[in-house]
Amino acid sequence: MNTPPLLLAAALLFWGRQTGLLAFAVPMALILEGRRLTAWRSPLTVKQFNRISDLCTVLFAALVAYAYSTRAATAAIMSIIEWMPLSYLPLLTAQAYSVEGKVDIGALFMSRRKPVEGPRAAFDLAYPYFIICVLSAGAANVRTPEFYAGMFALAAWSLWGARPGRTPAFAWAGLLLAAGGLGYLGQRGLHDLQAVLENKGGWLLFGSGEAPSDPNWSHTAIGRIGRLKQSDEIILRVTPAPGAPPPPLLRQASFDHYNAAQWFASAADFRPLRPLAGPGGWAISPVDGGEAASISTYLRGGKGILPLPTGAARVGRLAAAAVTRNRLGAVQVEDGPGFVDYDVRFAPSSVADAPPGKIDLDLPPAERPLLTGLAASLKLNPRRPREAQAAVARFFDRGFRYSLYQEAGKVGARPLRDFLLSTRSGHCEYFATATVLLLRAAGIPARYVTGYAVQERGRLDGSFVVRQRHGHAWALVYADGAWADLDTTPSTWAGEEARGASFFEPARDLLSWALFRFSRWRWREPVSGGGQGRQRWLFGAVLLGLAWKLWSELRPAGKLTRKARSAPRPAPPGQDSELYRLERTLAAADLGRRSSEPLSDWLDRLAAPVGREAVDALRPVVALHNRYRFDPAGLSGAERRELTLAAESWLARFGPKP
Repeated sequence: MNTPPLLLAAALLFWGRQTGLLAFAVPMALILEGRRLTAWRSPLTVKQFNRISDLCTVLFAALVAYAYSTRAATAAIMSIIEWMPLSYLPLLTAQAYSVEGKVDIGALFMSRRKPVEGPRAAFDLAYPYFIICVLSAGAANVRTPEFYAGMFALAAWSLWGARPGRTPAFAWAGLLLAAGGLGYLGQRGLHDLQAVLENKGGWLLFGSGEAPSDPNWSHTAIGRIGRLKQSDEIILRVTPAPGAPPPPLLRQASFDHYNAAQWFASAADFRPLRPLAGPGGWAISPVDGGEAASISTYLRGGKGILPLPTGAARVGRLAAAAVTRNRLGAVQVEDGPGFVDYDVRFAPSSVADAPPGKIDLDLPPAERPLLTGLAASLKLNPRRPREAQAAVARFFDRGFRYSLYQEAGKVGARPLRDFLLSTRSGHCEYFATATVLLLRAAGIPARYVTGYAVQERGRLDGSFVVRQRHGHAWALVYADGAWADLDTTPSTWAGEEARGASFFEPARDLLSWALFRFSRWRWREPVSGGGQGRQRWLFGAVLLGLAWKLWSELRPAGKLTRKARSAPRPAPPGQDSELYRLERTLAAADLGRRSSEPLSDWLDRLAAPVGREAVDALRPVVALHNRYRFDPAGLSGAERRELTLAAESWLARFGPKP
């Protein structure tokens, strides 16, 4: 590689502000710089390259095991990329100090131990290693314009020696600068496009609503929960305080704007919560809750919306870099572990959501006449919100029924009108939407809420399990100066959902419980240090297993007897090569190979005294000698005779005359 090693290392040190880059930059610089010291080079056999490659495999596997044992998935991937150059440093070191200056390609594959006839392919690791270093530097640094310029300069320097000889230097440099400029504009354009799609995606796709910072919970359509209800998968476990019932509902998100059969969260940017003293404590509301429960769930990529009881006030034992909340009560975890097992204190009568506004009375124009007329027929009085809630609950309890698994594909162009006037059948999303809009039509502020119902006790540990089919929607109503839940879905819905359970549900529950216990053992209490000790133990066990596997492959097949150990070792292969006789003949004429001088350098030095033609005729002899000496497959009988005849022919033609 034509990049000066010390310059490359200095650049990586300058941009590498993380320990991973500092750990490999200095030794890499010394090793690559050491290639100039030709006296230190030595020939390496394919078997030795295989062992070094196995060592790198163990190091990389240990890196992956440690990263995933001690970090969340996203952070683990970044750590692996950051430390990857260090795990492959031994292989690059072997190449740097080998005579060949390349690595046998068979060293990288499990099929390498099979004998291969003929010359083996080899390649230079320097360029792939340089690319890995660039990726590592990108993972460990903020990608500023200065960082892009530095990476571009390093790439240009490394490619300078590979430019076509017929291309003028200024033209090649101009093309390279143009490519770098287009690359910078392209990545900036992609970044800006991503920002536009994230900020405007909700408006472009749905025509209404203001997208909050988390697009996964910025909107919901009638039928979304209906699709979730088709799964028996356990996604939550709830353990109430001793002697207390579990919270009946766990809320994830609230919505305040309805349009085209979809609910949106308007002006719902997430803001950081205040951490509390103690392990993983976060304050959700200024009041303290009187009830308590523990909730366990998984977080994809260490990020997600927390399911919380109504009136959640405090969260404890929640290991996360940041916890945020929007004005509608959704609480989001950022940079957390893959599994969370947190405590929550809550007071159902003290919901800390934003007070009602004009949008909480908004009605869709197309359904306004229907809703206002129905509210008038039910005699809903905004001055008596409690009585209005009871009247709406009686209305849906008497004339409507719950229908199972109603999907979005079965929803008409005006699903709310169809539900209220004709079908009078649907699942929770229809009841919740109609309830919110009927109360708004009567002048009572209301919001649409999605989450889960807690109603099934687990078979194995006594905790309550929440399945995807327990996904639920209900109304949040503002009455007497406070928000309160109102669920008008017929109470028979839980039994109807349970009757549709799979025959294999108990077996799947057992597997889910085993995975839950393992995840709890792995991740529980990482903020207090208990989980870290378990994770290190797991990492140590994996590392010992990998080391034993490597040792099993490399150690001899059986124990040697004392007689076998005392027997003289056989001479290394290739000691009778005719090239050694040729060397001694030339040494007598003061043309011999110097101590530790590579054969390639010796041939270059012979060009002046013996002529280029003689050196070119000697190269096939050296190639056969290297295979005879270092290749485990050795030479065939015909190739061995070819080595003898070629060496004798060269001595007869070009050797010193007596």
